[in-house]
Amino acid sequence: MVSDNVKHGMEKTILCVDDEPAILSSLTRMLRPFPYRVITATDGINALEMVNQEKPDLVISDVKMPRMDGYEFLKQLHAKGLQELPVVLLTGDDDLARGYQEGCVYYITKPYKNDYLLNIIEYVIGDPTEERKEWLEQRL
Repeated sequence: MVSDNVKHGMEKTILCVDDEPAILSSLTRMLRPFPYRVITATDGINALEMVNQEKPDLVISDVKMPRMDGYEFLKQLHAKGLQELPVVLLTGDDDLARGYQEGCVYYITKPYKNDYLLNIIEYVIGDPTEERKEWLEQRL
């Protein structure tokens, strides 16, 4: 599903993956004011399809999902040679070591603060000034 708040163009695309519609809705609403194109998937299998079709710049994914969990999704991305695609795990699971071992760039446990997630997004795919980048690095 693609949000209608941003038209196709030069904006960055964020793929949000979660089996809970309320979480996907919350992420989409949070990102609506920013210049990102938001697409969604409900599990790792759908997310892999979206990665192939839409070529997102960032993935924000839950870990515990039906059919294919977030860890297996990361393994499949890497098997396809997509190690450079940044993945942020946003989950109630607290196995940080495994998340980083599987290749995520950040691991955020729920409940999370929107500002923290937005700072990570800006740092990973945004275009902050050097001064702003230093400020973000101190807070992440």
